[in-house]
Parts: sequence; C-alpha cells; structure tokens
Amino acid sequence: MSKNIDSKELKGFSPELSALRGAKQKLYFSAKKRKMELCEFVFRKKIKGNLIIFRKTQFGADKIMKMLAKRDMSAVCIHTEKTTNEKADALKRFNNNSVNILVITDKAFKNISVNKADMIINFDVPAYIEDFVARFGTLKQKGSVHTFCAVDEKSIIKDIEAQIDRKFLVNKDHPFNDDLEEFTSEARRTKEGSTKSNGTKSRKSAGSKNKKKRWY
Repeated sequence: MSKNIDSKELKGFSPELSALRGAKQKLYFSAKKRKMELCEFVFRKKIKGNLIIFRKTQFGADKIMKMLAKRDMSAVCIHTEKTTNEKADALKRFNNNSVNILVITDKAFKNISVNKADMIINFDVPAYIEDFVARFGTLKQKGSVHTFCAVDEKSIIKDIEAQIDRKFLVNKDHPFNDDLEEFTSEARRTKEGSTKSNGTKSRKSAGSKNKKKRWY
C-alpha cells in the first residue's frame, strides 16, 4: 500500500513537483514479466542523451545491467550492495559523461547527488509517493519520463495522481499491455486524442482543448 502525504509534506518537494508537472510523461501498462521486453522496446524508440533507470531492488537493478550488457550498452549501477569505491566510481563516470546510463535503486539514490538526466525510466513504481516525486529532481527541464506500471501497481499510480491532481498520459503504442480496462474505462488523455470513460473520442472543439491547462 502506498503512503499518502498531505500538501504540507509535498511542499518540501516543490522543485521535484515542478519537474514532474513539466516533464513529458508517458505511462505504460505492462505485466511485470514483460517489463524487460518493454524496456528494450523503449530503448529502440526513445532513448537519447543521459538516462537514469530507477528500480526498487538491488536484484532488479542487476537484471537491468545484464540486459544492457547483452545489448552492448555501456552503463553503471548503484545500489546498497555495491562497495563505497564501486559507487563512487559509477557516480563519477555518469557525472562526467563517460557513460550515459545509470541504473539505481531508490535507497541508494537518497544518499548521492547525480547530474540531471534527459530521460528517466521508472521501471518499478515505488511504494511511497515521496520516493516517486523525489526521482524528478534528477530530470532536466525538458526531459522525458517513462513509467512502467503492472496491474498490482495501479493503485499506487492512482494515489500519486490524486496527490498531484494530475492524470498520466498513457502510451498505447506498445505490444506489452495486459490491462485492457485502462484502454476502455479510464478517462485518460492519449496521443490519439481525449478519450471518454466509455472509450469514445471526445467531441470538444480543438479550441476548447487548447484552452485547457496542460501539465505535460
């Protein structure tokens, strides 16, 4: 269960919240067992500049590193099981642009300072809202964020949306979705246009849509 935090607590994250609201956000629904395939799919289509991949566990971070190695992609990894020297070396290489991909866990991230990235992948949705918001402190002003959400993580996403009073943009352009409900019953804006809760397109005029405040 995610932890809801009130507006007073969120004020402490004002720079991160600003980055969250200004980022190009994409939410991908996918079965957990297919997230690695989804990650490779995003790499083929989206990756550019410096990238930070967030995982919840050391085991998950190491799995990402193995996948990147198979693709001959240079990356560094930081988690709590790494030695002090290993973490310092990885951080130095990412911060001086020797490598452009950093894989990191939330626990390890709390104790370091990294250069801002052009792109973030939230491979896992964190259990706590403040952990999710904190990640955005690493994002450049016009950076993009790709969040992978499994069925059992949906409630966390909805809690986050309620706390920030925003809906995430759902990306349908991938073959790994396992949650048809999100395509038919959720009133979410997609790149194809505004969608009603019954799955039909909105009849609002282009002018009225343009007047509506956008956050992404």
